Amino acid sequence: MNALIKKIILEICWIAGAFAAAWILLLPLRTYEIAYPFQQAQVIFIVGGITFIRWCFLWPLTPFAWSIPLKVLILLGAVPAFLVGFDLFHAFRVFVHDIGLQELSGHLPVREQQWMSRYIRGLMVFWATGYMISSLLLIPRIFRSIWMQLNRNEV
Repeated sequence: MNALIKKIILEICWIAGAFAAAWILLLPLRTYEIAYPFQQAQVIFIVGGITFIRWCFLWPLTPFAWSIPLKVLILLGAVPAFLVGFDLFHAFRVFVHDIGLQELSGHLPVREQQWMSRYIRGLMVFWATGYMISSLLLIPRIFRSIWMQLNRNEV
């Protein structure tokens, strides 16, 4: 099996693992039957955060490390990814400020409401900031990779 096919399979496995991590991290919300309006945003933050962080540190192991057109495409998508993440996180913060997280878990006992509110807030803040920071850090990483490929024949 050639190296590119192995890298593509590995990339698919990583993305599947990121979705599995998102499913596991959101499992308490399903267990407690929380109607969480930001579940899709949370999945985007977890999967995107894991993927972008991995790309920042393990870029040469990606299947598109040697493709300049794909690098440019990822570069052009990094800023809109940040802006979408910023907008989703802002919507979450407005929801927390205006309505509050305890409205989501009103059917639970008070102690579990407090725990669930802390869990939801911590999950969102951690993964949203990781997603946004890594999407911005990806830009100089890919610029460096393009420069290295053109000048040193490395990635």
